[in-house]
Amino acid sequence: MHLKICFLLLIIISTGMPSCTQVHPKTDGFLQNDRFDQRLQKLLDFRAPLVSVQELRDSIHKYTILDAREKNEYELSHIPGALHVGYKNFNIDELPQLPEEKPVVVYCSVGYRSELVAGKLIKEGFDAYNLYGSLFEWANRDFPMQDINQRPTKKIHAYSKSWSRWIDNPEIEIEY
Repeated sequence: MHLKICFLLLIIISTGMPSCTQVHPKTDGFLQNDRFDQRLQKLLDFRAPLVSVQELRDSIHKYTILDAREKNEYELSHIPGALHVGYKNFNIDELPQLPEEKPVVVYCSVGYRSELVAGKLIKEGFDAYNLYGSLFEWANRDFPMQDINQRPTKKIHAYSKSWSRWIDNPEIEIEY
């Protein structure tokens, strides 16, 4: 019996044991705040590939942008051109017709809800990405946001007071 266990261990070691730790994608330079990056590394499971806010801003017309926050969050501020799809009641069958030639970028406040929505889209065959740092990082970089009436705004719904600490831009007016 002892010999069988030793043989089994030898096979596992020589063939390479599957890792129990998750490999996180490289996100150097994606966020301005290293502590925010460390928090997201623990929060996300990386089921969707990432796009940085800088990449999205530089190539915004290359993507279809979906907002996975709740309606009141979206109405207060969102990335210009983003379509509201929500999170709690997200239903892939209710999506408007999306251009097939454009990849989809999904965002929320920090990237957790959007990661889950992007994962659902990927399972359905969409070329979907999660916006790393999401709207908080977008606002931190002072990239343009608009309200429901398409007017420029500096307001952002912070989801909760504990999450608002990741909004570093002093020009941003935080609401809950």
